[in-house]
Amino acid sequence: MRRTMKVTLWPNGLGWDVGNAGVDAEVWRLETGLEVHIYTRDNRVRSLFIGDPSLGPITAVERCNKEGKVEELFRPCADLFSRVAVFPTIGNHEKNESLA
Repeated sequence: MRRTMKVTLWPNGLGWDVGNAGVDAEVWRLETGLEVHIYTRDNRVRSLFIGDPSLGPITAVERCNKEGKVEELFRPCADLFSRVAVFPTIGNHEKNESLA
């Protein structure tokens, strides 16, 4: 049985916010398909690229929930981040411009 989900089209028409009491998701409409991100309660992101841009946003979220990969971006650093101050900075990683 499908749960009822609220679907909100973004003002620029390039995606949707999809959600209900247990789901918080974004569906991005790309030329080649859909990029789906589900934000879980334990601060993880489940993501999936679907190569069918004609798929509806609710179906895309349900598919991502079953087949999506959980991204562990900052979880390995949790212990370090809890003890060391982290300051985001801009930089020139290509070293092709003077910062002075």
